[in-house]
Amino acid sequence: MCIRDRYLVEEEKLARDVYLYLAANVTSTKFANIARSEQTHMDLIAGVLKTYNYFNPTITRAPGVFRDKTLQSLYTALTAKGSTDVWAAYQVGLEIENLDISNLQNMLDDSMPADMKYALDRLLNGSINHLAAFSR
Repeated sequence: MCIRDRYLVEEEKLARDVYLYLAANVTSTKFANIARSEQTHMDLIAGVLKTYNYFNPTITRAPGVFRDKTLQSLYTALTAKGSTDVWAAYQVGLEIENLDISNLQNMLDDSMPADMKYALDRLLNGSINHLAAFSR
């Protein structure tokens, strides 16, 4: 489970970093608000990683910089795509939250300690709420 947890914390960082970028470049307060929530998600997963002595790849990474090359490419593509206008930015938000939901649901199918399941359930509920916010 540790490799998936490390990916998950970077995936939450991707959401936070893209939303912070869009908050600075698109006229909508939704991005700043949801970016704060993504930071809470990162902190929650960081706590799980620490509990199980897993490496956290986000500790020394600047915004927009990722250890995972796929996430790095995705960040570049999503920030470019979302920069064109508010509608495109909301579409990027939908894309990120759908990705998060899919990954979380797949992870929740696995057996895991109760504290990990609790953390993933919280992230899933948060992503569902974010998806709804971007859909309005």
